[in-house]
Amino acid sequence: MKGELSSVGEGASGKDVKLEFMPLDLASLSSVKQFTVAFLERNLPLHILINNAGIAWLPLEKTEDGYELHMQVNHLSHFLLTLELLPVLESTGRETGDVRVVFVSSSTHSWASWDPDSLTGVTNYSRLKTYPKTKLYNIMAAHAFQRRLPDSAITFSSLHPGMVSSYPSEKVNTSIVQGFSDFKTLKYLAGSFMWVARTPKEGAATSINCAVNPQLNSRQCLYYDSCRPTNSSADSRNEGYQEVLWEKSIEMVKHFLSSATLAKYGGAGSPSSAPPQTEQTEPKTTPLPAEDSH
Repeated sequence: MKGELSSVGEGASGKDVKLEFMPLDLASLSSVKQFTVAFLERNLPLHILINNAGIAWLPLEKTEDGYELHMQVNHLSHFLLTLELLPVLESTGRETGDVRVVFVSSSTHSWASWDPDSLTGVTNYSRLKTYPKTKLYNIMAAHAFQRRLPDSAITFSSLHPGMVSSYPSEKVNTSIVQGFSDFKTLKYLAGSFMWVARTPKEGAATSINCAVNPQLNSRQCLYYDSCRPTNSSADSRNEGYQEVLWEKSIEMVKHFLSSATLAKYGGAGSPSSAPPQTEQTEPKTTPLPAEDSH
């Protein structure tokens, strides 16, 4: 499907909807860079960016860049992708007044604690701990991006989509059973997964809500579950931790950053210097109106 333009029927407006597929391999920072360059050359606006792709619970594997696969696919590549697309996101925001960037995290982020020495993912690898760590980093990155763009029209958010019954999740479920066959509790949970999972449509609801709900054009980074703002873990909200994550992530992808991006977000005197050591204010938990929740 790469490079093809195909009709997917009529959208909500009744107009014919087209999708164009562009190659992007999140296991390769070079591929991410090539994608951003190709997209920017199209001179198209970018109203919504949903960082949704991810992998979970797999055995240790390194990417061509030398990083652990989960860390790169779930965090680093999304970080690089978002950074390099900021120019078009900002320009679109100046024209429309409303741009959204959504990081799809997971409630399992609360299983993880901040460990700045484990970002490569290779040292002391744990199949149980690595996926939750990457989901923690998704939330932290969203907050760090929002803080660097206070005057833009971009609203960053992160969310838990719920357990979703889909082909990829079924494959992961099988991997869990095979990989953790000695742990009866995990085997039981994996076998029970499909009984409590949401449908793909239900699983997409919170992402779509964050992306298009006009009430959420707040320029305030919040974490959502079931289309409602809620509190993420204390570690995820710690600004000091977020700044260390930013600096280390910049260092890991700097060879793929444009000179303008590196100068603005990664050099001396950039917003990433002198990180504060405070925790962010708890987000409000007022539910969204039911008619705007999905």
